[in-house]
Amino acid sequence: MSEKKKSGAGKGLAVFGVIILLLGAALFIYGMSVIDWDFKQLSTFRYEYRTYEAENDEIDSIFVDFDQTNVRVEISETAQKITISYPLTFDRADKQKTDVTVSAEGGKLTLREESRYNWADHAFNLNWVSPQTVITLPSSAFVDINVKTSYGDVVLAGGSYGMLSLETSCGDVKASGFVADAATLKTDAGDVKINDADITKKLVANTHMGDIEAYGVQAYEIDLHSDLGEIEVENLDAQSIRLTSSYGDVSGSIEGAAEDFKIDAKTDLGDNNLSNRTDGAKSLYVHTALGDIEISFNR
Repeated sequence: MSEKKKSGAGKGLAVFGVIILLLGAALFIYGMSVIDWDFKQLSTFRYEYRTYEAENDEIDSIFVDFDQTNVRVEISETAQKITISYPLTFDRADKQKTDVTVSAEGGKLTLREESRYNWADHAFNLNWVSPQTVITLPSSAFVDINVKTSYGDVVLAGGSYGMLSLETSCGDVKASGFVADAATLKTDAGDVKINDADITKKLVANTHMGDIEAYGVQAYEIDLHSDLGEIEVENLDAQSIRLTSSYGDVSGSIEGAAEDFKIDAKTDLGDNNLSNRTDGAKSLYVHTALGDIEISFNR
């Protein structure tokens, strides 16, 4: 084929491609206009919500284990009962994809999600909706809380608890304005944020691929660890503080004076503004491999 014919064929294909592109754009705009640009209507799945209620004085611990849902724990001044709202998942053919078993025995309330997803559900999943499980507690409630979700955020706002455990594989964990005997917050891929917390015993926060923020936290013992992220603290108050990161910076402020602490601070390849000390009634351990250490004291 001559160069002239090749050039003509190439131009023809280019024009045809532009026409197809414009036609596709026109069809997309028309289709979205029909559904008022509501992307949620394009979702592969839809959700129906169920509600479970329990008398406040009958429950002393709550355990929820879900696969693909956000989980929120909140306090209501007007609630008289413990309420849990949770989603059931259906595909576009109305085939149920998840079920939730609920049991209340010996003071323990358990909700466990069982999923029936197949490979096609994961391969062709287009979801513009974030399902959410909401645990609503009366302001007078004092329970142990154990929350697990595989893909979703976990948020806790307010309340008084015994043992508190918030965990997700892929998502953020956020807890604020709460009191607890002990607390553990974990995520594999996400951030951990703790604000305004009073913990009698130990706080543990851990993330593999994310940052940790702890502001206004008081506990007897605090252990914060991130493999690949940074750790930032403000007004951290504890008898024993351990801040460790493999590849991130560690920074912020600690309640007290430097001489109050036995200090063990080390970074392999970064800057470090702390001086190690062997005296002090409290303990401060700060280590990072590749990050900087910049810690100040409030006295």
